[in-house]
Amino acid sequence: MSNDNPAVPPHQEGSNELAKTVRPLLSAALAGIDPDEVFFNGVNNLTERLVIYSASLTNEAVQRILEKDEPTYTFITGGVFSVAYSFADEHRVSGLDPENLTEVMTHLVRTLG
Repeated sequence: MSNDNPAVPPHQEGSNELAKTVRPLLSAALAGIDPDEVFFNGVNNLTERLVIYSASLTNEAVQRILEKDEPTYTFITGGVFSVAYSFADEHRVSGLDPENLTEVMTHLVRTLG
């Protein structure tokens, strides 16, 4: 597929195509959670709780696949939230544990990376 829009870098076009593949796989693996509507957010430390990283699960998976980077998630200074750049308990998505997320993302990296 050629890139007709000069404002879209070629690697981003590939990322968009990869996201189309990843999205339904993530949704199925995560019991129907919409991977574009939940975010992996990370903070600098537990005292300050300043969010320094936020990405939808779709974008997180695409980046991991492109970088061939198998993750190991802990929900100490990171977690899955319904709001980007939030670390508030009321935005935390329940029912998703770090081991499960690590397993799903690692499988995607190994399969598609």
